[in-house]
Amino acid sequence: MANCHKLPPQMFVRRRMSVEEIVGLWQPLLQELATYYPDLHILFSVSPIRHLADGAHGNQLSKATLLLAIDQLITQLHSHSVTQSLSYFPAYEIVLDELRDYRFFDEKMTHPTSLAVDVVWEHFQRATMHPAVREQAHYNMKQHKQEKHIPLH
Repeated sequence: MANCHKLPPQMFVRRRMSVEEIVGLWQPLLQELATYYPDLHILFSVSPIRHLADGAHGNQLSKATLLLAIDQLITQLHSHSVTQSLSYFPAYEIVLDELRDYRFFDEKMTHPTSLAVDVVWEHFQRATMHPAVREQAHYNMKQHKQEKHIPLH
């Protein structure tokens, strides 16, 4: 959980939820969303940022728990025909498996570099966007970069 409000650490209890707890919390919400928004598409992903407060092994266990919970949610809700609008985008796997070189991580080895972010963004666009939308996004990015450019002379 992010502590965006910078509350004292003693206000929190750190523990890893089980797959069953995660599924139990998300399943009713996803069923309700499917009822009210039948055309809604929900895309799950696991962050490739390493959280090393619990060590490398703890990070892997945490990511594995999330991956198992997501898989179970998608499988259960699809098999019960609640919704066909759940899927998974493999940002975690792209960074750890495809971009396994150290140059794709910052000096602390926790955050992906901007190059890694660009690679994941390309994958995300191909997986989720119509070609015309990707083309427009590319054009918008070029325009944005041009607007930020400051001439030297």
